[in-house]
Amino acid sequence: MEYKKEISEKMHKLLRYEWNPIGLNDNDPQDEYDFYASNLVSYCWEFLNSVSDDKLTNILYAYETKDMWLDGDKEQCRYIAQEILKVYWK
Repeated sequence: MEYKKEISEKMHKLLRYEWNPIGLNDNDPQDEYDFYASNLVSYCWEFLNSVSDDKLTNILYAYETKDMWLDGDKEQCRYIAQEILKVYWK
């Protein structure tokens, strides 16, 4: 269980400080991306052996374009997807 908590914290920081599609700063709510972090942790945990950077890229891109109504940055999403995989496969 401790490992999953560590993963959750790393996912939160990764989304907050590196993905950050809406450009939050330190004065904005710290929990802005918690919903997305929680969903990604659950998804990766459930599909640990089959998750890929393509799947994660598409999920992140859908969050940007469908949930947040942004233009989306596919290359940034791919970079973050690869970083997420590093968290899980450290």
